[in-house]
Amino acid sequence: MKSTWSCPKCKSDRVGYLEEVLGDGGSQSHGKRKVGHVQTGSLLGMALLQAQGDFEAFVCTVCGYFEEYVRSPEAIAWDRVEGFRWCHPPGGG
Repeated sequence: MKSTWSCPKCKSDRVGYLEEVLGDGGSQSHGKRKVGHVQTGSLLGMALLQAQGDFEAFVCTVCGYFEEYVRSPEAIAWDRVEGFRWCHPPGGG
């Protein structure tokens, strides 16, 4: 939907854009859902974490199909995001 502006399920052109996706707990920051956290340091033995990656979404207003994307994936230090692992490591063949 992001590139075609039409629904891949029902073929409708009644597609809307959501500039942010709200969190449901866990990995949220100020109510906005985030990809994950990167440790930026520690204080008194506790990890200091910074939330990474805003989401944007597209929704078909006819059938309800929903797609979400990381807004700027190139700006995220993926190797440092807690819980992230590569399915096919870069350069790993």
